[in-house]
Amino acid sequence: MHGRFSGRPAPVTVADGTGGCAGPAASDPPRALDLRPPEIRLPAVLRGGGVHPGEVFDVQVGVAHPNRTGLTRRDGRFVATGEPFHLTRIEIWYDGEPVSWFAATPALSDNPLLTFRLRVQHDGLLRVVATNTREQRLTATVPVRLDSPG
Repeated sequence: MHGRFSGRPAPVTVADGTGGCAGPAASDPPRALDLRPPEIRLPAVLRGGGVHPGEVFDVQVGVAHPNRTGLTRRDGRFVATGEPFHLTRIEIWYDGEPVSWFAATPALSDNPLLTFRLRVQHDGLLRVVATNTREQRLTATVPVRLDSPG
């Protein structure tokens, strides 16, 4: 799955009046319509293989959320031109117990898709809570039903 990676250093130029090398200039705060609860996918279940007790399986979480630094480059410097608005934390719970969390910064892409691995021993409820800089919480749950081995 993993391989060698190489690259060549090259200068990155950020033009004045823009929001950085990967984003637009700061704009009005995103509307509520731009935010949606996370989507949780279990690829093994989607492929028809199911999940067995004690088996390690992938979980994918997609969050519809813009990530803005609130900075714009002007006269060769980055200056604050708006409120930062981005995810700060993504928490994963299984049957009420925390199993993982991710610290997020404005460097995270818009609408991120995270994949992580999980191992469970019993049926339960998988819950994802994504929190942003405004302390808004976007929550989603999905039941995990285990197939019996064999």
